[in-house]
Amino acid sequence: MVACCHLVALDKAQGPVGITLANSETQLADSKRKVGVVVHAVEPLGSAAAAGLMVGDVIMAVNGKTVSNHWEAIAAVDHDSHVEFKVWGLRPSRTKQLLKVVGGKIGITLSSHDRGPGVLVSALEYGGQAHRLGIREGDVILAVNGVVVFHHSSAVSFIDEAADVVNLTFVPATDDEPNALPAPMDA
Repeated sequence: MVACCHLVALDKAQGPVGITLANSETQLADSKRKVGVVVHAVEPLGSAAAAGLMVGDVIMAVNGKTVSNHWEAIAAVDHDSHVEFKVWGLRPSRTKQLLKVVGGKIGITLSSHDRGPGVLVSALEYGGQAHRLGIREGDVILAVNGVVVFHHSSAVSFIDEAADVVNLTFVPATDDEPNALPAPMDA
């Protein structure tokens, strides 16, 4: 998994920003102070999507000013027509849609980690739906059905509460595109 810090610039004259933010669980080293806000949702036609912001990115600063909560970030974005975000993110993320089977299982085991938003895929049912779709041990699930997760218990709850479909936004553990397993064939 590769974490990177980069700048994302956008011009609000090009249209609405189109992001929903949530307070981050990210802490500064040697500090109890939380820093940054998590991109909770991205409107596909907004200027943020066009600039490359993704669900799960952590906005650390807006126009050079560190932000600690979503109210600070919103105020900073509202203040200027040109916005520059300092973003910490895991690149690139992917989204896969899984259908829940009888019993509501999707063949995935999750655990919490302390490296930012998301939960770690710690085990998979080999040949199960998640595995066949290319999710692998070590991947980081950033969002379940569009909701950013920070703890495995909340991720499991969102999966359990989903009716039939579970959309997982995740960052692969490696940059390699895994080969999907072939679907079983009836003989």
